[in-house]
Amino acid sequence: MSKVNVLLIVFVLLQLTQLSSASAKNLTAQKGDYRFLVAGGLRVPELLNYTRFMVSLRLRTATKYFGDNHYCAGVIISYRWIVSSAQCLVYITKLPRRPRTIIAVIGTMNRIRRSPTTRLMAVDRVVVNLNFTLYGTNDIGLIRLMSPLVLNARVQIMALPTEPPPYGSRCIVLGWGRLYNNGPYAAMISQVDLLLYSEEQCQKAHPRYTPGDLCAGDKDKYDHDPCSGDSGGPLICNDKLVAVVSWTLGCGQLDVPSLYTDLYHNREWIKAAMEGQCSLSVLIEFKILMIIYLVFCYLL
Repeated sequence: MSKVNVLLIVFVLLQLTQLSSASAKNLTAQKGDYRFLVAGGLRVPELLNYTRFMVSLRLRTATKYFGDNHYCAGVIISYRWIVSSAQCLVYITKLPRRPRTIIAVIGTMNRIRRSPTTRLMAVDRVVVNLNFTLYGTNDIGLIRLMSPLVLNARVQIMALPTEPPPYGSRCIVLGWGRLYNNGPYAAMISQVDLLLYSEEQCQKAHPRYTPGDLCAGDKDKYDHDPCSGDSGGPLICNDKLVAVVSWTLGCGQLDVPSLYTDLYHNREWIKAAMEGQCSLSVLIEFKILMIIYLVFCYLL
């Protein structure tokens, strides 16, 4: 057996070890005070109430201070489930993260300060749409909390959409992401007002557009956009949750709106994932790894 084949076998075994140790945890489903803070965004007092629906997703431990491990956002959709973008919930291999590597922080407006309502919640399940793993589409994922939430004035559930997106509406995006491209992360949550593009406009703006993608932007204020750290956060139109931030391609770039994942389009997948209809996911990932290995062996 060649050295290359040995290395490939080791790689596959390491991946399978990761999968097997997390098999019961990680599942992949198939089916006024105004201040510039989101890039180009504002802090608007009356909109801060939306923070009661939001989650700061963080790596397991902070390095220097509370909140410096924030990397994505999410939205509370039930007592135990949080919706986010798939890219926030996977490793570089696009396989789901181990639940113990993620902490969900709820009940806080300030990313770097604890408040009496701040809670750090452990995660016991990570679910990622299989289409994202295989094709990079359907950028949506769910995490299940180890224990149910206790609702209060700062922690609330936001209902999933029951109708298609209201194209042409003005919407808002909230997050703790970078204030501008390559800039620092926001401490207090910030928001930006954007126009929800039509499907035709979105397809023209993004050649890689696929069904289930949404675009939002502001041609007159191109520096208004979600940025790094905002992925997984909510796009809210007419006081209703419509989508989560997917790819922050804009981040202040001219004529390049960011992409969002349409939650109404993915409503059946969300329902199936929350009902636990994902028991074969680890076997599917095993097959994917074996196919990759066999292809490499054949080519060599």
